[in-house]
Amino acid sequence: FGSSHLGPSSRLKSWSPPSVPPPHAGAMSSAKKASKASKAADSINARLQLVMKSGKYSLGYKTTLKTLRQGKAKLVLIANNCPALRKSEIEYYAML
Repeated sequence: FGSSHLGPSSRLKSWSPPSVPPPHAGAMSSAKKASKASKAADSINARLQLVMKSGKYSLGYKTTLKTLRQGKAKLVLIANNCPALRKSEIEYYAML
């Protein structure tokens, strides 16, 4: 029973993270821009989730044109791969 053996906890060493140099000023501004863009995207996603949950939406070209003609559409989202002619027609009806 000697005092030389203190148990397994005596073998633990304290750990500290390696020192990291401070970021450049340019890197901080780009990080702020990225965080602003991500916050905006998160906001849009949250609102879309709310609309989808409520059930007050319509999908598709024909139903979009119908709601635009009736004046009931509040927001129209057009996909990036929408054909140019179809997109211009939707935009025309939205302006009326």
